Amino acid sequence: MPPPGIIAVVLSAWRPGSVVSACIGAALDDTSVAEVHVWGYDPTGRAHVHPLGPTLYHRALAHFINKTTGDTLNKDARSKFSLHDDKKRVKWRAGLALDMWRVMSEARSLFPRATLLYLENDAVLKPRRIGTAHAALKRAGGDAAACYRSGSRTYEGAGNLCFLLTPRADPAPHLLGYHLVQPADWIVSDYSRGKWPAYDCVSHGVPGTAHVSSRLLGSLPTEQVFKHVCYTADGDAAGVVVIEPHEHKPRGPWICRRNNQKGTTNEAWCSTEADPRPLSCVRHITDD
Repeated sequence: MPPPGIIAVVLSAWRPGSVVSACIGAALDDTSVAEVHVWGYDPTGRAHVHPLGPTLYHRALAHFINKTTGDTLNKDARSKFSLHDDKKRVKWRAGLALDMWRVMSEARSLFPRATLLYLENDAVLKPRRIGTAHAALKRAGGDAAACYRSGSRTYEGAGNLCFLLTPRADPAPHLLGYHLVQPADWIVSDYSRGKWPAYDCVSHGVPGTAHVSSRLLGSLPTEQVFKHVCYTADGDAAGVVVIEPHEHKPRGPWICRRNNQKGTTNEAWCSTEADPRPLSCVRHITDD
């Protein structure tokens, strides 16, 4: 029995705007992709959806974050202790690495013989590129490739938007092992040993359209809250409003304003088109 075609697997925490639909839609419409599986948020309703809840490692990260190290293993071994992150950044980047570990692990268990196309939900496939890249990878006998090129023709750890992974490549154990001390793209770069080609197959977001970063969203699925972008009056993203689930779960889109009467950036008043009544938000996060 021949192995299945390319299986797209998408790591998709909630993100506002059209970029997630564009990412999943482009994968669904690509004739080289046999199936699309989404872990988390699928606004298209057309893909196979899997839950993206917290694992034991996510819970441990949240519980013990104040006891973790901020030291970061630099990619340059000669200065590996030269970087230090605060706890907030450690929690964010470690959570992303754990999310990536979970998706890659579960996808490989489901499709042990398939070539996996790993996508973050702001990676939009360029038409007809991924099939060409897959063919080139097979001709070269390679184990894996990056499919987002940020300059170099070899993957060097600049972003983890998109990867082609044959059954011979499994970065998941590496991600779990190093999630506290390196960003996910550095971890995958370390696993690749500088041997993965980088193909130009995706754009970072919808070309010509800005989208909100995962760092601004703080999209760790470990917290049982609903996260929505907070916009200023002129439409610029100003931060993220976190709503406790027992308070409200309204439908978007959100129009959120800082509550100037309270004199603090830690509170905001929010309303939606579906429910115009103002809502007192628990906390207002801004990107640092």
